[in-house]
Amino acid sequence: MQLKVNFEYGNAGLVWNILRELMPCLKRLFPHEYMQVMAITAIRVINHTSIRLIKSVWEELYLSKK
Repeated sequence: MQLKVNFEYGNAGLVWNILRELMPCLKRLFPHEYMQVMAITAIRVINHTSIRLIKSVWEELYLSKK
């Protein structure tokens, strides 16, 4: 039996494209953590998830596989 996993893309893709404009600034301020900052921001904008649940929400997004 094969398990099929669906990933959410629409909302996350839109937010990620907007956040990409901030990437150079974030990369300059947080050179080692800027991708994590962007991921947490995207999740909080989309789902207003509590900090302790961010990892599980991130794993359901298509962006986590890119």
